[in-house]
Amino acid sequence: GDPYTIDAILPLTGSGAYSGQLQAEAMRMYETFANANGGIRGRPVHFDIHDDQSNPVITVQLTNQALAKNPAIIMGSAYVAACAAEQPLFLNKSTVEFCVSPGLLTKQKNVFATSIAITYIVPAIYKFMRDRGFSRVAVIVATDATGQASDPLTQSAFALPENKNLQLV
Repeated sequence: GDPYTIDAILPLTGSGAYSGQLQAEAMRMYETFANANGGIRGRPVHFDIHDDQSNPVITVQLTNQALAKNPAIIMGSAYVAACAAEQPLFLNKSTVEFCVSPGLLTKQKNVFATSIAITYIVPAIYKFMRDRGFSRVAVIVATDATGQASDPLTQSAFALPENKNLQLV
């Protein structure tokens, strides 16, 4: 049958290009593997990868274009600011968004982050430090959307009783 096309919006250029290029390569590899094994219910799968140029405004434009086709799923983007910008576009839609960044925190039932969420990563970092006997910790957090999402998690982690011996310096 006709290919099952999945729109993927990734930062292939700009500041997020490193992760976006890796995600695109992984999608192409999955496409090859899936098609070699029968595709989706006998239909070949194809990821139509769009470059958001590491710009959330362009991400929104590309997402709106993809949503106009009423797809079942849209993949991307690969960084929190873009995924957060896309997220409201999926309200009251049946389309599923799979953000390929772990930093996206959402309660929307049709929006997912496709890897371990930072709600697990951040506490694990401090458990690692605690388990190795570290007591003084300096934290450098980015000012981008990922940093804004992880900063309150760091504060919460330091407030936990098991981290009472950790000192934020």
